[in-house]
Amino acid sequence: MLPPDLSAALESQLAGTGTRDIARASAELSDWYRSGRPQGSFRLTQLHRLAYAVVRMPATFASVSAVLEELRGRLPEILFHTQLDLCAGPATAAWAAATLFPELQSMTLLEADPGFIDLGRQLAVQAGHPALHEARWQQADLSGAVALAPHDLVTLSYGLGELPAPARGRLIDAAWNAARRALVIIEPGTPAGYATVLNARSRLIELQAPIAAPCPHNDPCPLAGTGRWCHF
Repeated sequence: MLPPDLSAALESQLAGTGTRDIARASAELSDWYRSGRPQGSFRLTQLHRLAYAVVRMPATFASVSAVLEELRGRLPEILFHTQLDLCAGPATAAWAAATLFPELQSMTLLEADPGFIDLGRQLAVQAGHPALHEARWQQADLSGAVALAPHDLVTLSYGLGELPAPARGRLIDAAWNAARRALVIIEPGTPAGYATVLNARSRLIELQAPIAAPCPHNDPCPLAGTGRWCHF
C-alpha cells in the first residue's frame, strides 16, 4: 500500500485524466516493455509517465520497501542520513526510503528522463517527509562515465538491467564508491533480473564489499548454475 501522501499526490496528478486514457497508455507501455524496448521505437509522453506511476509504481514501491525493511532488520545499528537514488524514475525508491528511514535528512535523485523528473518533483510537493519534499534532482545519463558524491545510502532500483552491459560495471563501481553505509540494487524477480543482480554481486565481491543480502556471505550463490533463480 502506498503512503497516504503519495496516494494523494497521484490522485492530484490524475485529475482531469480519463481512466481509458491511462489504461491505453499503460497497455502501450507494457507492449514496449515486452518488446525489449528497442531504442527510437517509442515516444514516451507525459501520459505514459503518469500511467507508469499509477499502474507500476505501487508494485515497485512494495518491492523496494520489502528490501529496505530487510536492510534495516539486518543492519539495525546503521542510520542513513543521506540517500543517492540512481535511475530514480518518479522517485519510487526515495518515497520508500522516506517511509522507512525517518532519520533521512537529504536526498539526491539522478534520472535521465526530464519528464520523469518533472513528475517526481510534482509528486514530492505533497510529501510529508522534508528530505523528499526538498530533494535535489539532477538529469544524468548513467550509461556513460559518471562521478557520484558520497551518500550514506545508494539505491539503484529497476535501472541497472536497462543499461548496456559495459555501462553496468562502471555504474556499480561508482555506486559502491559513493556508498558510505549501504548500496541497494533491486531488479525484477525474473531470470534476467536475477542474472543482473548476480553479476552485480560478483563485481561487488571483487571490490571487497561485504554482502548483506540475499546471500549474507561472500561465497558463491548456491543457485548459480542450477537453472533456478533467486526471488529475494
